[in-house]
Amino acid sequence: MSNPLADALAPKETVEVSPMQQINPTTGEVIETDLTTPEIKVEQDFDFDALEEAEVGASYKPVYWSPESAGETSRGYFIGFTTIQKREPEGLQEIKVAAWANKQGIFINGGKSFVGEFDNVTQGSAIIITYKGTEKTNAGHKVKKYDVNKLNLKR
Repeated sequence: MSNPLADALAPKETVEVSPMQQINPTTGEVIETDLTTPEIKVEQDFDFDALEEAEVGASYKPVYWSPESAGETSRGYFIGFTTIQKREPEGLQEIKVAAWANKQGIFINGGKSFVGEFDNVTQGSAIIITYKGTEKTNAGHKVKKYDVNKLNLKR
């Protein structure tokens, strides 16, 4: 039987570390630092020559999609749900958002009716989102309405 206290106090596996250097991107000067790092193993081959010819692609930094006119659309692949935080007087509020990606980048929206449109959408599905405009609820609040439809890819 294992003893949790003895296990916690037992010596840990030693990881070999190396001192790190920093390179000034402007001058190329190598600067010594007080940082260390364990060995980083690269287990795949990279085509470094192709990097010079590659086009810059979409950003991984999400953009909040907030259409203004009915009929605006966005096509992409549904990534899934995540959360964002909004500062409120009572502290940070966590908001569930739906996320999708296309050639322009990654987009999110956290409107309750918007997120609800994705309840039955499978992650990875090709989709088109259409902003339908605003509607008044029975309580008199304006709510943005959306349609989310699956796209049937021809390839």
